[in-house]
Amino acid sequence: MSEASEPSKRRGRRWEVAGVHGAFVEAVPVEVVGLSLGGMAVETSQPLRTGGEYWLELETGERRLWLTGTAVWSRPLPAPGEQMGRHRSGINFEAISGGTVGDLSQFIRDHAGVDLTPSLLDRLGPEPGRPARLESHRRFEVKTLGAWGMLVESELRPRIEERLDLELRLDGFRWRSQGRIASLPGNGHAGRPVLHRLGVEFDGLTPERRSALEEFLDNHLG
Repeated sequence: MSEASEPSKRRGRRWEVAGVHGAFVEAVPVEVVGLSLGGMAVETSQPLRTGGEYWLELETGERRLWLTGTAVWSRPLPAPGEQMGRHRSGINFEAISGGTVGDLSQFIRDHAGVDLTPSLLDRLGPEPGRPARLESHRRFEVKTLGAWGMLVESELRPRIEERLDLELRLDGFRWRSQGRIASLPGNGHAGRPVLHRLGVEFDGLTPERRSALEEFLDNHLG
């Protein structure tokens, strides 16, 4: 990993990196209407992106259970009169570990409202209104990185000055912040899908958090 050349207006050092990824994160208001060991059905006010990556957080007693999956279908639900319709979507879970399977099985048993046999366990969902949080993740690849910001390539094409929540994944480390779209340098490599280059400035970091990030980068990239 090498140190990137810096425009005079850019603050702090930036390093050219390879194999570093992250995602722009958007919370999606959701009601889980069906849950199994292989996936879930949800209702939302807007359709989910077919093929898009989503994360589900479930409250399981004292623990929080995170599950990742891909939306495989989404369709509108009938709405009477002029009422705004809702959408129902199906999400297939990615491969989950044995421990997570056990926690998910117990969650379904606790909230399905019936005694479950193994065959029923794979098909019944929780009672309505159980605490759940759904996030849309739009992936990006980091090209240069520093404590003040980064240059990324992504399918997402935001507006200049738009602020987005993001998660950075580096050497097993997950770090969340808000990012401001500071520049739109142009397209990345040609192909399908088209990738856009985005200059992102880390927004609203306290001095302590920025210092901790800078120390982490110095130790891992310096």
